[in-house]
Amino acid sequence: MGKSKFQTLDVELAGLNKQQGRTSACVAHSPYKAICDSLEDHVSGTGVRCPLGYFPCGNITKCLPQQLHCNGEDDCGNQADEENCEDNNGWSLQFDKHYTKDKYNKLKSLYAFQTKTPECLAGDVPAECTCQGLEIFCDAAKLRAVPSVSSNITIIEMMNNSLARLPDKPLCQYMPRLNWLDLEGNHIHHVRNATFISCSTLTVLCLKPRKRRTISILILIWIIGFAVAFIPLSNKEFFRNYYGTNGVCFPLHSEQSESSGSQIYSVVIFLGVNLAAFIIIVFSYGSMFYSVHQTAIMATEIRNHIKKEMILAKRFFFIVFTDALCWIPIFILKLLSLLQVEIPVRQCFHALKLIKTDCLPSLRVSRCASTASVPRITTHYTIHPRDKDKRWEGVNMERFAEEADVVIVGGGPAGLSAAIRLKQLAAEHSKEIRVCLVEKASQIGAHTLSGACLEPRSLEELFPDWKERGAPLKTPVTEDKFGILTKTSRIPVRILPGLPMVNHGNYIVRLGHFVSWLGEQAEALGVEIYPGYAAAEVLFHEDGSVKGIATNDVGIQKDGAPKATFERGLELHAKVTVFAEGCHGHLAKQMYKKYNLREKCQPQSYGIGLKELWTIDEKKWKPGRVEHTVGWPLDRHTYGGSFLYHLNEGEPLVALGFVVGLDYQNPYLNPFREFQRWKHHPSVQPTLEGGTRIAYGARALNEGGFQSIPKLTFPGGLLIGCSPGLMNVPKIKGTHTAMKSGMLASEAIFSQLINENLQSKTIGLDVQEYEENLKKSWVWKELYAVRNIRPSCHSILGVYGGMIYTGVFYWLLRGMEPWTLKHPGPDFAQLKPAKDCTPIEYPKPDGKISFDLLSSVALSGTNHEHDQPAHLTLKDDSVPVSRNLALFDGPEQRFCPAGVYEYVPLETGEGSRLQINAQNCVHCKTCDIKDPSQNINWVVPEGGGGPAYNGM
Repeated sequence: MGKSKFQTLDVELAGLNKQQGRTSACVAHSPYKAICDSLEDHVSGTGVRCPLGYFPCGNITKCLPQQLHCNGEDDCGNQADEENCEDNNGWSLQFDKHYTKDKYNKLKSLYAFQTKTPECLAGDVPAECTCQGLEIFCDAAKLRAVPSVSSNITIIEMMNNSLARLPDKPLCQYMPRLNWLDLEGNHIHHVRNATFISCSTLTVLCLKPRKRRTISILILIWIIGFAVAFIPLSNKEFFRNYYGTNGVCFPLHSEQSESSGSQIYSVVIFLGVNLAAFIIIVFSYGSMFYSVHQTAIMATEIRNHIKKEMILAKRFFFIVFTDALCWIPIFILKLLSLLQVEIPVRQCFHALKLIKTDCLPSLRVSRCASTASVPRITTHYTIHPRDKDKRWEGVNMERFAEEADVVIVGGGPAGLSAAIRLKQLAAEHSKEIRVCLVEKASQIGAHTLSGACLEPRSLEELFPDWKERGAPLKTPVTEDKFGILTKTSRIPVRILPGLPMVNHGNYIVRLGHFVSWLGEQAEALGVEIYPGYAAAEVLFHEDGSVKGIATNDVGIQKDGAPKATFERGLELHAKVTVFAEGCHGHLAKQMYKKYNLREKCQPQSYGIGLKELWTIDEKKWKPGRVEHTVGWPLDRHTYGGSFLYHLNEGEPLVALGFVVGLDYQNPYLNPFREFQRWKHHPSVQPTLEGGTRIAYGARALNEGGFQSIPKLTFPGGLLIGCSPGLMNVPKIKGTHTAMKSGMLASEAIFSQLINENLQSKTIGLDVQEYEENLKKSWVWKELYAVRNIRPSCHSILGVYGGMIYTGVFYWLLRGMEPWTLKHPGPDFAQLKPAKDCTPIEYPKPDGKISFDLLSSVALSGTNHEHDQPAHLTLKDDSVPVSRNLALFDGPEQRFCPAGVYEYVPLETGEGSRLQINAQNCVHCKTCDIKDPSQNINWVVPEGGGGPAYNGM
C-alpha cells in the first residue's frame, strides 16, 4: 500500500527536523510531533520561516499545515490562521475538494489549541483608541489623520472622525497585514491610488460620499429622465402616437402607429440604455451582496463586526431584487409591442367591449338586430339545405356516375403533370389506365395567373424534348435586377450568387399559355379532360375513404329555387382522387378538417398577387429583363413586393404585378390601390408611359412554406401542387415544385394500381409512398432550405429583417441553421380593429398609369351566370355588419381585388347591409382567407364561370 499524503508530510518534516537538530514541544500523541518540535523552538516575530506547505501563526512561534488555514477555527490562538480568507480559495476549501471530510475533522481535532483572547496583541496603540487582539477601534476620537500603529494590525475602525485626506505615502507599507479600514463619517473628498498601492490584503474599505454630490447626481439623473420622456411630446409629427391612447409608453394598439423614428428612439432608450442600466444595477448590487456575504463567511475574525452590515445588505438586496421583478414585465411588454405581438387579454377586452357597446342607441339599429331581421344574402344549398326547402320537393336528385382509375381535380401545372406522368407510365408498362381531369374554367389555362418566371427543372424531367414539342418558353432571362423603393428613389441591391432571387437559366412565360400547352400534351396521351366542370362535392365510401367527386349542379335560380332546366352534376368515382385545386382549394379545406391533415403543421399564410399586362414603347423594351422590388408603398411591417418582366412574345410586352402578404394588420389597406400607387413610382412610371394596359387579374398564393405543409395523403386521395402550399416563397415560384409533386404522386399511384398483391385497408387507396418520396426529393430540400426567410420578416425590422436574414444566414448556411422560425398565426387573426389603425388615403387614378377597380375587372374577362346563388357564401348573414363593419370598418370592401363586396344603405335609410356582386369574382379566394370573422366560405359557381385570362 502506498503512503497517504499525511504520512508523506510526516516523513518529510521529520527528516527536516533531524537535519536542523530541533526538539519538540508539541503534544505527545500528535502525528506532526516532529514538525511542532522544530517550529516551536524557532525564533518568534516576523522572522518565522516555515517549510513548504505550512504557514506561521503571526507574531508567535508556531507553524501549522496549510490545511488548517481559514477552516473557521482559531488553531493558532491569535486568529492568525483565520486571516486573508477573502479570496474564497483557502486551503480549507481546496482540502475539502481533495480529501475526505473524516480526515479533515481528525486533523482539525489534533490542533484545537486555545480560544480567542480579548487581550491586545498590538504593540503600539494610540491613547484615543481601544484594542482587542489585532484590532484597533478609534471611533469618534476626533482624529485628523491615520494614527501610527503596530505593523501587525489587521483592522482599524475610524468612524466619525475629522479626517479630510489620507496620507500620500502607501498606507499598507507600514501595515502590510491590514485587511479592514472603516473611514465612514469622515470628510475625505479624494482617494489617491498611491495610498493603497501596496495593500494586497485589504478587502474592506468604507468611505461615505458627500451628500451634496450624491443629491446632485440624483437630481441630474431625474432631469435627464424627464427630458427623455418629454422629447416625444416635442414633435408629434415625427413621434406620432408614441405614448398610445392609454397614456402608456408601450402602446399595443393605437389609432396612429408609431413612426420609424419613434420606434428607433424607443428601442435605443427603453430597450437599450434603460435595459443596460437595469442589468448593470441588478448585477452590481447582486455581486456586492455576494461579496459581503462571502467575506462574512470566510473572514471569521471580523464576523462579529459586520452583522449589522449583513442585515442591511440583505434587506437592500431584497429591495433591488423585488424591483427587478417588477420591471421585467414592463420590458417584456415593450418588447412585445415593438414586435407587434397581439396580446390575447386585449382581444378578450375588445370582445367584452363589443358585447357591451354593439347595441347602444348611438349605433345603427341593424348592428344589434336579430338574425331574422337581417336581409337574406346567402341562398346557396351548402348553407340552406335543400331537404328543408319545400321548393325542392319532387325534384329528381339522382346523379349519373362514371368509373375511373384516377380522378384529378384541377387543370393547372400540378394536375396536368400528374395526368401526363400517369399516362407515360402506363404506356411504358403497357397498361391501360383511365385518367379523368376536371377543370372549372371554360378552357384549360383560362383561370391560370402567375408572374411568371419559370424554372424548367420539372419540365425537363417530364418532357426532355420540350423544345422540340414547341413549349411556349420564348423568353430566357438575360438580366436580373433587385431594388428597395423609397417614395422618390430606388436603391439597387446586388443579388449574390446562390440567393433565391437569382433567375439565371429561367424563362419568363405567360403561364396560361404554358398550361394550355400541357393540356394539349395530356390529351395527346389519352387523358380525359373536362373543362367547364367544377368539382363541387367530395364523395366517400362507407369506410370513410374518398370515393371520388361530384361536379356542380346547374339550373338553380339566384334565390336557391330550381329552374326548369335544372340538372344534377356528374359523379366521378376513382381508386385515387388527386386534389390539385391550387391555392386554398375549397375541397382541400374539407379534407383538412375530415382527416385532421393540419394537426402537425403551422397555419398556412397567404399573399394576394395582382397582375397587369402592358404593351409599351419599343424603345423601353428590354426582352429578358427581370426586376423585383420591395419597400414603398408598403411599410416595413407589411410583407410584399413587385415584379416587372419584359417578355419576348413578338411585341413589346411587359408583365407587372404587386404582391401583398395577407397577414397585414391595417384594415384600411387596399392591395389593389397599393398596386396602382406603386406604378407611379419614378423608377416604374417611365416604363409604362405611352403604353397600353391589355389585361388584369388577381389570385392568392401560398406563403407559409415548409412549416405550413399539411399531411399530404389520406385514404382514397392526396394533395399536390399549390393546394397544400408547395411554393418557394423567396423565389416567388411554385410551378416547378407543383409539377414535380404531381409527377411523384403519379409514380406512387401507378405502383399501387399495378400491384396485384396489394392489400388495401380501405376501398380508396391510401398512397402514403407519395409523401415519403416527396420528402426524399429535391422539392423538400428546396423548401426546407428557405423555410426561415418568410417568417424572419415578422421581426421589428419587418421585410428588411427578412432581407438581412437571407443575406446572412441563408447565404452562409443554405438553410442548415438548427432552428425553424414560426409564423405569428392565421392571416385573418392579424387584422387590428379599425379604431387602432390609421386610414390610408390613396390618390385618385389618372386613367393612364393607374386605373379604377371596375375598369380593371372588365379586362379580366370575368363572367358568371347572373341568375344563380352567390358562390361567396356567408355562414351568418348578420356578421358582416354586426362585426366586420362595426369593428374592422368592413375590410372585405378593400381586400377584394374585384369589387365583389360593398356596403350599401338599407332601404329604410337606417344602417347598412352587405351587397355581394358575385359576378365580379375572379376566383382569387382572398375573402375566404382574410375575412376576420371567418364567416365567408368560397365555393365553386356553375362550371365555366369566372375570369377568362388569355396567357396570364
